[in-house]
Amino acid sequence: MFKNRMKYIVDKWGKSPNIFGWELWNELSFCGGSGSEKVDAAWVDEMGAYLRNYELTKYGKSHLVLVSPPGFIPWQQFFYNSPSMDTLTTHYYTDTSCNSLRPIGVAQE
Repeated sequence: MFKNRMKYIVDKWGKSPNIFGWELWNELSFCGGSGSEKVDAAWVDEMGAYLRNYELTKYGKSHLVLVSPPGFIPWQQFFYNSPSMDTLTTHYYTDTSCNSLRPIGVAQE
């Protein structure tokens, strides 16, 4: 079902020069991820490769593929070296109760 969703999105907006990239999932480990680094990494690799190949086949080029972890510093290694991702995006939270999610708190640790 997720591959069909990606196909629909690429078919509808893939020609647009205003698209920076396709984010596979926002805050993968918190919202939709399995919680297992191995399973989440396999999902990102499969979906990222599928998305890139579909777009390349359809348009001859592809947008960037990204995914985001929860928090400012990703703790799963695959966020740094997935072959199916071009970049990742992190989140800046202002909640002072959790330093690991805030850039200033991370810098102070």
